[in-house]
Amino acid sequence: MLQNKILQFFGETYAVTDITRAFVRYCCRLCSSSGISPLYRLELPSTQRAAIRNLKDWVDNSCYRNTLYLAIWMTTQQRRPKYLATAKKFGIDPGELKHQFHLLSREERMKLQTRPEPKRFNSIQVLHTTKNIERYARYLVRKYLRFCYRNDGGFDREDFWSDLTCQAIKIIRTYEVTGLSVDQMTPLVARGLTNHVKNLAIYYGKVRRNPLLRLEQRTETKEAWYCNVNAETVEHVWVYVAPEYRHGEYFLAEFDDRRPAYIYCRRLFDAAAEADESLRQYRAGRGCARTTVVDLTASRRDDWQPVTASLDTPGQPNGAPLINFIPAPDNTDHQLNTLIEQTTDPKARLFFDALKGDLGPMFDQYCRDTVGRGSAELPEVTLTRAARHYSGISTKQLHAFTI
Repeated sequence: MLQNKILQFFGETYAVTDITRAFVRYCCRLCSSSGISPLYRLELPSTQRAAIRNLKDWVDNSCYRNTLYLAIWMTTQQRRPKYLATAKKFGIDPGELKHQFHLLSREERMKLQTRPEPKRFNSIQVLHTTKNIERYARYLVRKYLRFCYRNDGGFDREDFWSDLTCQAIKIIRTYEVTGLSVDQMTPLVARGLTNHVKNLAIYYGKVRRNPLLRLEQRTETKEAWYCNVNAETVEHVWVYVAPEYRHGEYFLAEFDDRRPAYIYCRRLFDAAAEADESLRQYRAGRGCARTTVVDLTASRRDDWQPVTASLDTPGQPNGAPLINFIPAPDNTDHQLNTLIEQTTDPKARLFFDALKGDLGPMFDQYCRDTVGRGSAELPEVTLTRAARHYSGISTKQLHAFTI
Protein backbone atom coordinates (compact mmCIF):
# COMPACT_ATOMS: atom_id res chain seq x y z
CA MET A 1 0.00 0.00 0.00
CA LEU A 2 2.75 2.43 0.91
CA GLN A 3 4.78 1.53 -2.16
CA ASN A 4 1.79 2.13 -4.43
CA LYS A 5 1.13 5.44 -2.72
CA ILE A 6 4.73 6.54 -3.18
CA LEU A 7 4.75 5.62 -6.88
CA GLN A 8 1.44 7.42 -7.30
CA PHE A 9 2.90 10.61 -5.82
CA PHE A 10 6.13 10.61 -7.79
CA GLY A 11 4.86 9.11 -11.01
CA GLU A 12 8.34 7.88 -11.97
CA THR A 13 9.29 4.22 -11.52
CA TYR A 14 13.03 4.70 -12.03
CA ALA A 15 13.44 6.80 -8.87
CA VAL A 16 12.45 4.05 -6.45
CA THR A 17 15.73 4.25 -4.52
CA ASP A 18 15.51 7.99 -3.89
CA ILE A 19 11.82 7.74 -3.08
CA THR A 20 12.36 4.95 -0.57
CA ARG A 21 15.20 6.82 1.11
CA ALA A 22 13.07 9.96 1.34
CA PHE A 23 10.14 8.05 2.77
CA VAL A 24 12.29 6.24 5.35
CA ARG A 25 13.82 9.53 6.47
CA TYR A 26 10.42 11.10 6.91
CA CYS A 27 9.14 8.09 8.85
CA CYS A 28 12.16 8.44 11.13
CA ARG A 29 11.17 12.05 11.67
CA LEU A 30 7.70 10.91 12.72
CA CYS A 31 9.40 8.73 15.36
CA SER A 32 11.04 11.80 16.93
CA SER A 33 14.14 11.63 14.74
CA SER A 34 15.62 14.54 12.83
CA GLY A 35 15.51 13.28 9.27
CA ILE A 36 13.20 15.68 7.53
CA SER A 37 15.53 18.69 7.46
CA PRO A 38 18.17 17.06 5.17
CA LEU A 39 15.36 15.76 2.99
CA TYR A 40 14.07 19.24 2.20
CA ARG A 41 17.59 20.39 1.24
CA LEU A 42 18.25 17.67 -1.31
CA GLU A 43 18.76 18.84 -4.88
CA LEU A 44 15.62 17.29 -6.35
CA PRO A 45 13.44 18.36 -9.29
CA SER A 46 10.40 20.46 -8.55
CA THR A 47 8.06 17.52 -9.21
CA GLN A 48 9.78 15.41 -6.57
CA ARG A 49 9.78 18.29 -4.09
CA ALA A 50 6.04 18.68 -4.57
CA ALA A 51 5.66 14.93 -4.17
CA ILE A 52 7.54 15.06 -0.86
CA ARG A 53 5.17 17.73 0.42
CA ASN A 54 2.16 15.70 -0.72
CA LEU A 55 3.61 12.65 0.99
CA LYS A 56 4.03 14.63 4.19
CA ASP A 57 0.41 15.80 4.11
CA TRP A 58 -0.83 12.29 3.38
CA VAL A 59 1.12 10.69 6.23
CA ASP A 60 0.27 13.44 8.72
CA ASN A 61 -3.37 14.17 8.07
CA SER A 62 -4.82 10.98 6.59
CA CYS A 63 -6.74 8.43 8.62
CA TYR A 64 -5.17 5.44 6.83
CA ARG A 65 -3.89 3.95 10.09
CA ASN A 66 -7.34 4.14 11.68
CA THR A 67 -8.96 2.76 8.53
CA LEU A 68 -6.59 -0.22 8.58
CA TYR A 69 -7.33 -0.72 12.29
CA LEU A 70 -11.07 -0.72 11.61
CA ALA A 71 -10.65 -3.21 8.76
CA ILE A 72 -8.62 -5.56 10.97
CA TRP A 73 -11.27 -5.29 13.70
CA MET A 74 -14.00 -6.19 11.22
CA THR A 75 -11.92 -9.13 10.00
CA THR A 76 -11.72 -10.48 13.56
CA GLN A 77 -15.52 -10.40 13.77
CA GLN A 78 -15.85 -12.74 10.79
CA ARG A 79 -15.85 -16.52 11.19
CA ARG A 80 -13.66 -16.82 8.11
CA PRO A 81 -11.64 -13.73 7.15
CA LYS A 82 -12.91 -12.09 3.95
CA TYR A 83 -9.88 -10.06 2.93
CA LEU A 84 -11.05 -9.05 -0.54
CA ALA A 85 -14.51 -7.87 0.50
CA THR A 86 -13.27 -6.05 3.60
CA ALA A 87 -10.42 -4.38 1.75
CA LYS A 88 -12.76 -3.27 -1.04
CA LYS A 89 -15.18 -1.81 1.48
CA PHE A 90 -12.51 0.36 3.12
CA GLY A 91 -10.47 1.05 -0.01
CA ILE A 92 -7.20 -0.52 1.10
CA ASP A 93 -4.85 -3.14 -0.33
CA PRO A 94 -6.00 -6.74 0.37
CA GLY A 95 -2.41 -7.94 0.64
CA GLU A 96 -1.65 -5.27 3.24
CA LEU A 97 -4.75 -6.24 5.25
CA LYS A 98 -3.88 -9.94 5.12
CA HIS A 99 -0.29 -9.27 6.11
CA GLN A 100 -1.24 -7.10 9.09
CA PHE A 101 -3.88 -9.60 10.20
CA HIS A 102 -1.43 -12.51 10.23
CA LEU A 103 1.03 -10.46 12.29
CA LEU A 104 -1.42 -10.63 15.22
CA SER A 105 -1.21 -13.57 17.58
CA ARG A 106 -4.27 -15.57 18.55
CA GLU A 107 -4.49 -13.84 21.94
CA GLU A 108 -4.31 -10.42 20.29
CA ARG A 109 -7.06 -11.33 17.84
CA MET A 110 -9.33 -12.54 20.65
CA LYS A 111 -8.65 -9.37 22.63
CA LEU A 112 -9.36 -7.18 19.59
CA GLN A 113 -12.56 -9.11 18.89
CA THR A 114 -14.01 -8.25 22.31
CA ARG A 115 -13.39 -4.51 21.92
CA PRO A 116 -16.18 -2.18 20.77
CA GLU A 117 -16.24 -1.04 17.18
CA PRO A 118 -13.69 1.73 16.47
CA LYS A 119 -15.15 5.06 15.40
CA ARG A 120 -13.98 7.64 12.89
CA PHE A 121 -14.49 11.39 12.76
CA ASN A 122 -16.07 12.67 9.59
CA SER A 123 -15.26 16.06 8.09
CA ILE A 124 -18.14 17.76 9.93
CA GLN A 125 -16.93 16.53 13.32
CA VAL A 126 -13.36 17.57 12.55
CA LEU A 127 -14.60 21.02 11.51
CA HIS A 128 -16.60 21.45 14.72
CA THR A 129 -13.66 20.38 16.88
CA THR A 130 -11.25 22.77 15.18
CA LYS A 131 -13.81 25.57 15.49
CA ASN A 132 -14.12 24.90 19.22
CA ILE A 133 -10.38 25.30 19.80
CA GLU A 134 -9.81 28.14 17.32
CA ARG A 135 -10.10 30.91 19.90
CA TYR A 136 -7.96 29.00 22.38
CA ALA A 137 -5.31 28.38 19.72
CA ARG A 138 -5.06 32.09 19.01
CA TYR A 139 -4.69 32.74 22.72
CA LEU A 140 -1.83 30.23 22.91
CA VAL A 141 -0.04 31.83 19.97
CA ARG A 142 -0.44 35.29 21.50
CA LYS A 143 0.81 34.13 24.91
CA TYR A 144 3.74 31.86 24.00
CA LEU A 145 4.81 32.84 20.45
CA ARG A 146 4.21 36.58 20.41
CA PHE A 147 7.93 37.25 20.77
CA CYS A 148 8.59 35.32 17.57
CA TYR A 149 6.22 36.92 15.06
CA ARG A 150 6.85 40.39 16.49
CA ASN A 151 10.64 40.22 16.28
CA ASP A 152 11.15 37.97 13.26
CA GLY A 153 9.87 38.97 9.84
CA GLY A 154 9.98 35.37 8.63
CA PHE A 155 7.06 34.33 10.86
CA ASP A 156 3.51 35.50 11.08
CA ARG A 157 0.80 34.65 13.56
CA GLU A 158 -1.41 33.28 10.76
CA ASP A 159 1.32 30.71 10.08
CA PHE A 160 1.23 29.55 13.68
CA TRP A 161 -2.58 29.40 13.63
CA SER A 162 -2.45 27.13 10.59
CA ASP A 163 0.22 24.99 12.23
CA LEU A 164 -1.99 24.52 15.30
CA THR A 165 -4.93 23.56 13.10
CA CYS A 166 -2.83 20.83 11.47
CA GLN A 167 -1.66 19.67 14.90
CA ALA A 168 -5.27 19.53 16.08
CA ILE A 169 -6.16 17.23 13.16
CA LYS A 170 -3.27 14.92 14.07
CA ILE A 171 -4.54 14.70 17.65
CA ILE A 172 -8.07 13.98 16.42
CA ARG A 173 -6.77 11.13 14.25
CA THR A 174 -4.98 9.70 17.27
CA TYR A 175 -8.00 9.58 19.59
CA GLU A 176 -10.91 9.14 17.17
CA VAL A 177 -10.85 5.32 17.34
CA THR A 178 -11.81 5.44 21.03
CA GLY A 179 -15.32 6.61 20.16
CA LEU A 180 -15.21 10.04 21.77
CA SER A 181 -17.70 12.75 20.94
CA VAL A 182 -16.84 16.27 19.83
CA ASP A 183 -17.36 17.62 23.35
CA GLN A 184 -15.05 14.97 24.79
CA MET A 185 -12.45 15.42 22.06
CA THR A 186 -12.17 19.21 22.45
CA PRO A 187 -10.35 19.26 25.86
CA LEU A 188 -7.93 16.56 24.67
CA VAL A 189 -7.06 18.60 21.60
CA ALA A 190 -6.69 21.76 23.69
CA ARG A 191 -4.25 20.04 26.05
CA GLY A 192 -2.24 18.68 23.13
CA LEU A 193 -2.05 22.13 21.53
CA THR A 194 -0.82 23.63 24.80
CA ASN A 195 2.07 21.17 24.97
CA HIS A 196 2.84 21.68 21.27
CA VAL A 197 2.98 25.48 21.59
CA LYS A 198 5.24 25.29 24.65
CA ASN A 199 7.63 23.09 22.71
CA LEU A 200 7.55 25.54 19.80
CA ALA A 201 8.42 28.37 22.17
CA ILE A 202 11.47 26.42 23.37
CA TYR A 203 12.44 25.49 19.81
CA TYR A 204 12.32 29.07 18.56
CA GLY A 205 14.33 30.27 21.56
CA LYS A 206 11.97 32.36 23.66
CA VAL A 207 14.53 32.82 26.43
CA ARG A 208 17.25 33.99 24.04
CA ARG A 209 14.99 36.29 22.01
CA ASN A 210 13.37 38.01 24.98
CA PRO A 211 15.45 41.17 25.60
CA LEU A 212 14.03 41.67 29.11
CA LEU A 213 13.77 39.36 32.10
CA ARG A 214 10.85 39.80 34.48
CA LEU A 215 11.76 39.77 38.16
CA GLU A 216 8.96 39.34 40.67
CA GLN A 217 9.78 39.89 44.33
CA ARG A 218 7.52 39.04 47.25
CA THR A 219 8.00 40.34 50.76
CA GLU A 220 8.10 37.94 53.71
CA THR A 221 6.44 40.37 56.12
CA LYS A 222 3.79 43.04 55.97
CA GLU A 223 3.58 46.23 58.00
CA ALA A 224 0.68 46.62 60.46
CA TRP A 225 -0.26 48.14 63.85
CA TYR A 226 -1.18 45.96 66.81
CA CYS A 227 -3.58 46.97 69.61
CA ASN A 228 -1.94 45.45 72.69
CA VAL A 229 -4.74 45.29 75.29
CA ASN A 230 -2.46 43.87 77.99
CA ALA A 231 -0.09 46.85 77.95
CA GLU A 232 -2.81 49.20 76.59
CA THR A 233 -0.49 50.45 73.86
CA VAL A 234 -0.38 50.52 70.07
CA GLU A 235 2.72 48.81 68.64
CA HIS A 236 4.24 48.92 65.21
CA VAL A 237 4.75 45.31 63.97
CA TRP A 238 5.86 43.34 60.91
CA VAL A 239 3.64 40.27 60.44
CA TYR A 240 4.90 37.19 58.55
CA VAL A 241 2.60 36.41 55.63
CA ALA A 242 3.58 32.74 55.05
CA PRO A 243 1.03 30.17 56.32
CA GLU A 244 3.67 28.20 58.23
CA TYR A 245 3.97 31.12 60.68
CA ARG A 246 0.32 30.90 61.70
CA HIS A 247 -1.31 28.87 64.46
CA GLY A 248 -5.04 29.27 64.21
CA GLU A 249 -5.81 33.00 64.66
CA TYR A 250 -2.38 33.81 66.09
CA PHE A 251 0.29 35.06 63.66
CA LEU A 252 4.02 35.51 64.18
CA ALA A 253 5.12 39.16 64.21
CA GLU A 254 8.31 41.15 64.78
CA PHE A 255 8.32 44.17 67.10
CA ASP A 256 10.54 47.22 67.14
CA ASP A 257 11.57 46.99 70.82
CA ARG A 258 11.07 43.31 71.82
CA ARG A 259 11.40 39.77 70.59
CA PRO A 260 9.05 38.24 67.97
CA ALA A 261 5.85 36.73 69.34
CA TYR A 262 2.50 35.33 68.21
CA ILE A 263 -0.31 37.92 68.37
CA TYR A 264 -4.06 37.84 67.86
CA CYS A 265 -4.81 38.56 64.21
CA ARG A 266 -8.09 40.41 64.89
CA ARG A 267 -6.25 43.20 66.74
CA LEU A 268 -4.13 44.10 63.70
CA PHE A 269 -4.91 47.27 61.71
CA ASP A 270 -3.63 48.89 58.53
CA ALA A 271 -3.19 52.35 60.07
CA ALA A 272 -2.12 53.63 63.49
CA ALA A 273 -5.25 55.80 63.79
CA GLU A 274 -7.48 52.72 63.51
CA ALA A 275 -5.47 50.97 66.24
CA ASP A 276 -5.77 54.06 68.52
CA GLU A 277 -9.54 54.12 68.00
CA SER A 278 -9.74 50.42 68.87
CA LEU A 279 -7.72 51.04 72.05
CA ARG A 280 -10.12 53.85 73.09
CA GLN A 281 -13.08 51.52 72.61
CA TYR A 282 -11.38 48.93 74.78
CA ARG A 283 -10.81 51.47 77.57
CA ALA A 284 -14.47 52.50 77.32
CA GLY A 285 -15.52 48.92 77.94
CA ARG A 286 -16.43 47.98 74.38
CA GLY A 287 -14.84 45.22 72.30
CA CYS A 288 -11.71 46.08 70.37
CA ALA A 289 -11.41 43.04 68.06
CA ARG A 290 -12.05 43.39 64.35
CA THR A 291 -14.87 41.49 62.65
CA THR A 292 -12.58 40.72 59.67
CA VAL A 293 -8.88 39.97 59.53
CA VAL A 294 -6.65 42.61 57.98
CA ASP A 295 -5.29 41.82 54.51
CA LEU A 296 -1.98 40.02 55.07
CA THR A 297 -1.21 38.84 51.52
CA ALA A 298 2.37 39.29 50.36
CA SER A 299 3.06 42.48 48.49
CA ARG A 300 4.68 42.05 45.08
CA ARG A 301 7.06 44.20 43.13
CA ASP A 302 7.60 43.62 39.41
CA ASP A 303 10.75 44.74 37.69
CA TRP A 304 12.31 44.20 34.26
CA GLN A 305 16.01 43.58 33.83
CA PRO A 306 17.82 43.50 30.47
CA VAL A 307 19.15 40.08 29.53
CA THR A 308 22.03 41.39 27.44
CA ALA A 309 24.43 44.14 28.46
CA SER A 310 25.43 46.90 26.08
CA LEU A 311 29.07 47.57 25.36
CA ASP A 312 28.52 51.10 26.65
CA THR A 313 27.36 49.79 30.05
CA PRO A 314 29.93 50.25 32.84
CA GLY A 315 31.47 47.04 34.09
CA GLN A 316 31.28 48.32 37.66
CA PRO A 317 29.42 51.21 39.31
CA ASN A 318 31.02 54.48 38.23
CA GLY A 319 33.46 52.47 36.13
CA ALA A 320 34.57 52.39 32.50
CA PRO A 321 32.39 50.91 29.71
CA LEU A 322 32.74 47.26 28.83
CA ILE A 323 34.15 48.06 25.40
CA ASN A 324 37.35 49.34 27.06
CA PHE A 325 38.06 45.85 28.43
CA ILE A 326 37.79 43.98 25.08
CA PRO A 327 41.30 42.88 24.03
CA ALA A 328 42.65 43.99 20.69
CA PRO A 329 42.38 41.38 17.90
CA ASP A 330 45.54 39.40 17.34
CA ASN A 331 46.95 38.25 14.05
CA THR A 332 45.26 34.85 14.20
CA ASP A 333 44.47 34.58 10.48
CA HIS A 334 48.11 35.21 9.52
CA GLN A 335 49.30 32.59 12.02
CA LEU A 336 46.77 30.07 10.70
CA ASN A 337 47.81 30.63 7.08
CA THR A 338 51.47 30.18 8.07
CA LEU A 339 50.59 26.94 9.87
CA ILE A 340 48.74 25.61 6.82
CA GLU A 341 51.62 26.43 4.48
CA GLN A 342 54.09 24.59 6.71
CA THR A 343 51.93 21.46 6.99
CA THR A 344 53.54 18.20 5.88
CA ASP A 345 51.07 15.68 7.32
CA PRO A 346 48.79 14.48 4.44
CA LYS A 347 45.74 14.08 6.71
CA ALA A 348 46.17 17.56 8.15
CA ARG A 349 46.71 19.01 4.67
CA LEU A 350 43.51 17.35 3.47
CA PHE A 351 41.68 18.66 6.53
CA PHE A 352 42.75 22.28 5.96
CA ASP A 353 42.02 22.07 2.23
CA ALA A 354 38.51 20.87 3.01
CA LEU A 355 37.94 23.79 5.38
CA LYS A 356 39.21 26.34 2.84
CA GLY A 357 37.09 24.85 0.03
CA ASP A 358 40.05 23.85 -2.17
CA LEU A 359 38.78 20.29 -2.65
CA GLY A 360 35.84 21.45 -4.75
CA PRO A 361 32.95 19.12 -5.58
CA MET A 362 34.52 16.04 -3.96
CA PHE A 363 34.11 17.30 -0.40
CA ASP A 364 30.86 19.05 -1.27
CA GLN A 365 29.33 15.80 -2.49
CA TYR A 366 30.56 14.07 0.68
CA CYS A 367 28.75 16.67 2.79
CA ARG A 368 25.55 16.23 0.79
CA ASP A 369 25.65 12.46 1.22
CA THR A 370 26.35 12.54 4.97
CA VAL A 371 24.68 15.72 6.22
CA GLY A 372 22.23 16.56 3.45
CA ARG A 373 23.62 20.01 2.67
CA GLY A 374 26.54 21.44 0.77
CA SER A 375 29.72 22.49 2.49
CA ALA A 376 28.93 26.17 1.93
CA GLU A 377 25.62 25.79 3.82
CA LEU A 378 27.05 24.12 6.93
CA PRO A 379 27.79 25.97 10.17
CA GLU A 380 31.34 26.10 11.42
CA VAL A 381 31.06 23.26 13.95
CA THR A 382 29.40 20.87 11.49
CA LEU A 383 31.83 21.78 8.72
CA THR A 384 34.82 21.08 10.99
CA ARG A 385 33.41 17.73 12.04
CA ALA A 386 32.68 16.71 8.43
CA ALA A 387 36.17 17.76 7.31
CA ARG A 388 37.74 15.79 10.16
CA HIS A 389 35.81 12.64 9.24
CA TYR A 390 36.58 13.13 5.56
CA SER A 391 40.33 13.46 6.12
CA GLY A 392 40.48 10.71 8.77
CA ILE A 393 42.21 12.84 11.41
CA SER A 394 41.18 12.54 15.04
CA THR A 395 40.57 15.38 17.46
CA LYS A 396 43.58 14.39 19.54
CA GLN A 397 45.90 14.40 16.51
CA LEU A 398 44.56 17.72 15.31
CA HIS A 399 45.02 19.29 18.73
CA ALA A 400 48.60 18.02 19.00
CA PHE A 401 49.36 19.26 15.49
CA THR A 402 48.02 22.78 16.04
CA ILE A 403 49.94 23.15 19.31
